[in-house]
Amino acid sequence: MQVNRKQSKGVQGFVDAIYLESVRRGLLVMVIIATALSAGLAYLVYSYVLYSWIESDRAYKQQVVVKEVENKKTEAMLSTEPQFRAQFNKVAELFDEAKPLLPEETEVSDVLGQIEAAAQRNGVKLTGLQAVRQSIKSPTAAKLYEREIPAVVTGSYPQVVRFLSDISRMPRILLVRDYSIASLKSSVSAGFTLVAYHAPPPAEMPPLPKDIAMNNEVNLQR
Repeated sequence: MQVNRKQSKGVQGFVDAIYLESVRRGLLVMVIIATALSAGLAYLVYSYVLYSWIESDRAYKQQVVVKEVENKKTEAMLSTEPQFRAQFNKVAELFDEAKPLLPEETEVSDVLGQIEAAAQRNGVKLTGLQAVRQSIKSPTAAKLYEREIPAVVTGSYPQVVRFLSDISRMPRILLVRDYSIASLKSSVSAGFTLVAYHAPPPAEMPPLPKDIAMNNEVNLQR
């Protein structure tokens, strides 16, 4: 209680001193003193209240600027997404179209069956049709393997021509080489070597893109 009274008396004395001084020196001194007190009070308010708020507001504005820059980058990326998706889908479609042209090594026997079916359709006799057991890396087609399929086809000239034309349109990548023709009494005999290209072993193949792999899984489930 005594301390409070002393403080009250001290404050009161300070105020009284200011009042007496203002009476002695006039209104101008009183205005100067009031201005100084207001400036001091304003500084205290700024230091303890407004400064932290201003700094917080400045940091927030900087964060907003950073976010706006990031948003502009994101908008620029999204603006090109439809074009990217269209190109990606085109690549996926081309991959799906090209995959049947390159069978797995174990599917080369299917190629032999298709050649035999072509011979039956065109009424020619096919002999010696047997794929070479060992596939080799193609010297002309990078990253592909090839397997030779020697054969002899016998029939009339038009039939042989249609047969060769037929197998050239098969949904596989085939190449005819070592071609030779021998004329018989009522027919011709054509010897040739078919080269069937196939995809490399799984260990040498790059992984499929995720979207294509997922599409393949969905198609298999259907």
